[in-house]
Amino acid sequence: MSSMATLLVASSATCTILRTISNLGATCSHTSSERCGWSTLDIQTTISAAKPIEQTGYDAESSRFSHKTASKVPIRRGRGWGNTPQSRSDRAPPVLSPGAAALTRSILTQKSPQDVWDALDALPRCVGSWEDLMETVAEFRRQRKWRSAIVIYEWILQGSMFKPDVGCFNMLMDAYGRTKQWTEAENTFHLMKKFQCLPTETSFNVLMAAYSRGGQLERAERVLHEMKESNCSPGLVTYNTYLEVLNKSGSWQLAEDVFREMQNRGVPPAVNTFTLMINIYGKAHHSAKAEHLFQSMRKALCPPSLFTYTALINAHAREGNCVRAEEIFAELQSVGFVPDIYTYNALLEAYSRGGHPAGAKEVFETMLEAGVKADHVSYNILIDAFGRAGLISEWIKWKACTNLCKVVYASLTSSH
Repeated sequence: MSSMATLLVASSATCTILRTISNLGATCSHTSSERCGWSTLDIQTTISAAKPIEQTGYDAESSRFSHKTASKVPIRRGRGWGNTPQSRSDRAPPVLSPGAAALTRSILTQKSPQDVWDALDALPRCVGSWEDLMETVAEFRRQRKWRSAIVIYEWILQGSMFKPDVGCFNMLMDAYGRTKQWTEAENTFHLMKKFQCLPTETSFNVLMAAYSRGGQLERAERVLHEMKESNCSPGLVTYNTYLEVLNKSGSWQLAEDVFREMQNRGVPPAVNTFTLMINIYGKAHHSAKAEHLFQSMRKALCPPSLFTYTALINAHAREGNCVRAEEIFAELQSVGFVPDIYTYNALLEAYSRGGHPAGAKEVFETMLEAGVKADHVSYNILIDAFGRAGLISEWIKWKACTNLCKVVYASLTSSH
C-alpha cells in the first residue's frame, strides 16, 4: 500500500472513532466540597425528555417544610424509574473484532512501553491492522486506560508504519489531558505543524481541557483567543469547555459575558451550558441569578436534566435555603427523574447549612431507604450539620452511625 493510501485509510478510520468522541475536552469539575459529580460528556449523554412543569400538576407550595416542628421531610420518591436514562455502567460493552481483541490482550500483557512498541511493529502493514488498532484504542478509552492509549498514539506518531492525521493528534492530546500531562498535550499541539496538520476546533478544545485539568487556567483562557486569531470559529463544545475553566477560576462575571457572546455569535446554549452557568452562579452565591437562568431554560424550550436540578439545589444549599432546595427536589421527581447520590448530598447540604440537623438526618434515612448508598461526602455533611448545632454527642449516639461515620469523625476530631 502506498503512503498516500495509508494516509487515506488512517484518516477515514480515525474520523469514525472521532464521531463517537466529538465532544472531547468538555468537562465539569468534581470536588467533594462542591458536590458536583458530572462532566460535560456525562451531561450530554443523560439528557432526558422531561415534561414541562405545567404538565406535572406540581404545586411547590404544598412541599414547604416547617422548621418549627420535627415533622417528616416531605420527600417524594419512587416516581419515574422507567424514564431514567440507562447509565453507562449498565450498557453492554462493544464487541471487538477478533483481530482487535487479540491486539488488546497482547498489549495488556506487555511489561513496558518498549515491549508494546515491539508488538505493534510486528503488525502487518495493511488496512485491517489499522482498523484493529483503532478498535483497540477505542476500547482503552472506554476502559479509561489512558496510559495504554498514549503508548499506541505515540507509536503512531513516530511514523514507522502509519502516517498520523489530525484525529490522532487530537486523541493523544486528550489522553494526555486526562492524565493531567498538560505539558505533553501542549507539545503535541505544536508538533502538529511539523506533520502539516492544521488544528481543528477539537484540537483547541482538547488543549483547553488539558490546561484546565492541569490547573493552568490562564493558559486555558488564552486558547480561546488564539483560536479566534487563527480564524477557527468556536462552537458549543468550545464555549462549554471555556465556561468550565471560568467555573474553576470563579470568574462568574466573565462567564456571563461568554454566555452572551456565544448567543450573539449564533451558538445556542444546550442543557449542559445552562447547567454550567447555574453551577457558576451557585458557587458565587448568586442563587437568584441561578433561578432566573433556570426559568429561562423553559422559555428556550430546553428541558433541565437531573444535573441541572442538582446544580440549582446546590446553589440554594450554599445559602442554607433548605425550603427552596426541598421544593426543587420534589419537582425533579415529579417530572420523572430519580435522585442520585449527588442530588441527595446537595439536599443534605441545604439542611446542614440551614441549621436543621433533624432535617438532614431524615433526608439521609430517606436516601438509604431509596437504595442510594451514602459516600464519605454524605457523612461529612451530616457531621457538619450536627456540629453546627452543637449536637455531636447526639450524632455519635445515633443508631444509623456506622463504622465509616466513626472513622470520619475520628479523623476530623484528631485534626483539630
